[in-house]
Amino acid sequence: MAAKNTFAVRIKFEGQRETLAAFKKLDKGATVAARDEATKIAKFLAERIRAKAPSDRRYQNLAVTVRAGRDRVPVILIGGRANPRVSGGGGPRELVIGMEFGADQAGPNAWRFPARTPRLGGGNAGYWIYPTARANQAEVIRMWFDAMDEIIAEWSE
Repeated sequence: MAAKNTFAVRIKFEGQRETLAAFKKLDKGATVAARDEATKIAKFLAERIRAKAPSDRRYQNLAVTVRAGRDRVPVILIGGRANPRVSGGGGPRELVIGMEFGADQAGPNAWRFPARTPRLGGGNAGYWIYPTARANQAEVIRMWFDAMDEIIAEWSE
């Protein structure tokens, strides 16, 4: 049931698919090493996201649930099974959407969440999770490719 209550932020970038395809040609140990390195990078990003959470108690309660997921690419998980429910039966997954992107101030959730964030690309800009991820994106991508290059070089010898 953890997946039902967890919101995942996956980092996707150009060249990722090709790099992951190279791991299929290597020993299974290379994939384990890739997961370990990607988890370290995700922990780095999760710490930065937690640090950028607004000081409001609701945001801080959600910020403590921000953690690294274990995958071959950096994944940030928010929420989870052990988190407390809130009034009305909502959980972290429902809260993170409203608290990150806001609500229509003419709608029924206006009193629960801040105003909707400005449009950005195909969605909204966000308040603290996505802006922090975008601000650290170049560094995360560089760290991931450096780590994957080292692993591929080590395991292809």
